[in-house]
Amino acid sequence: MTTMRVFVSHYPDDDAIYNRLTADLQAADVDIWPDSSIQRTDQPIDDIVSELKDRPVFIVLLSPTALHSQQAHDEAKLAYELYQKNPARRIILPVVVAPIEETDLWDILHDFSRIEERPHPLAPFPFIVNGEGESHYLSDSAIAMRNR
Repeated sequence: MTTMRVFVSHYPDDDAIYNRLTADLQAADVDIWPDSSIQRTDQPIDDIVSELKDRPVFIVLLSPTALHSQQAHDEAKLAYELYQKNPARRIILPVVVAPIEETDLWDILHDFSRIEERPHPLAPFPFIVNGEGESHYLSDSAIAMRNR
């Protein structure tokens, strides 16, 4: 069984939410980059690009500060370019972690369904699977995607 490899883009102000999300995913045996010990701003751009290319799942945590971060935007833009080259092999999951203005959302993310942060800090992150409103926990969805 192959381990799912996920890139999580987030702004440092959202570290607490990032840590909770990655704990949920790691509990499902998902390989996360960057892990909490890595400061992305310390990483050479080539390392970031390499990790984005090697990880078919891109999660971006969206908050007002993240939407004004050039690094977060650049990561999302590269993930989108990779998605355009092979949409059948790439997943982009925008996760709204704080109220945002629709007008602030980057154009490249408008066509993707967004995940809303969990209503209670101890609840797993929900993931809307389809347009019929079925909800599954993100960690359960990760297991299902990994097992395909």
